Amino acid sequence: MGQKRAAVAATVAAAIWTASALSAPAITVNGIEIAEPGSVVNGRSIGNLAANWWRFILETPIADNPVYGAPYVPGPLASEGISFLYGLPPDGPRVATRSATVSAGDALVMPLRNWVNMRTDPSETPEILFDQLEPLVASIRNLTVEIDGVDVARETGLDLIGSFREQFPSRPGDETFGVKMPDKDAFGGFDGFSTDLLVADGHWMVLNLPLGDHRIVVNWEAVDSAGNLIDSNSVTHEISAVPIPASLALILGALATLAGIGGLRSHASAAAAV
Repeated sequence: MGQKRAAVAATVAAAIWTASALSAPAITVNGIEIAEPGSVVNGRSIGNLAANWWRFILETPIADNPVYGAPYVPGPLASEGISFLYGLPPDGPRVATRSATVSAGDALVMPLRNWVNMRTDPSETPEILFDQLEPLVASIRNLTVEIDGVDVARETGLDLIGSFREQFPSRPGDETFGVKMPDKDAFGGFDGFSTDLLVADGHWMVLNLPLGDHRIVVNWEAVDSAGNLIDSNSVTHEISAVPIPASLALILGALATLAGIGGLRSHASAAAAV
């Protein structure tokens, strides 16, 4: 009976772990899952995840904003098994290390080179806003991502610039989004600014990390139309992936239930023998 309980418990644990992994088709690099570009992750397009990332950053005051170095928070989609990682502010140092503790199994939304554009004129359309972003997105060069010492592009053969660009809205059914920035201490100095139309563009990666400590390094350079270097960025993410609390609770509950069933059966057998 003990062996049977253990086998059932192992099955329950495996099912919980599988459910917590990326729901999207994934590329595996050194045992780490990376969602395929353009896929759906936990019911959301990667473009939609980018839009939610931007909304959170734009609506959070600088003092509490993880992009500006405030303590890490997973973001507003944590209840859906989706957590955010953060890059650098638009007006700060171009090299930094970020630390985060996340739940193993979460889909981690990581900006590589990301942009947002806001309507300030009622006549502007999403197409106009995307056209304004195009030269900025096109300026990126030498984008590299290294995960636990493995270069993703070299390992997969993928062109990261060509493959991991995501836009929102990007397909039928997507909708644009709006923001109301804080009256004071807002991102980029846009205190009190609000708009009902924003678009997101740029390069994003969504991945799932197994238990343990991980190191992700993102580097890129940007050039002008003449090929001159105008910007560069290097972010190192030091991440600890810890057990998922909900999963642990379910596993412990399943074990307790199985132990209780076993105890009742043992008691019933003893009573029958008497």
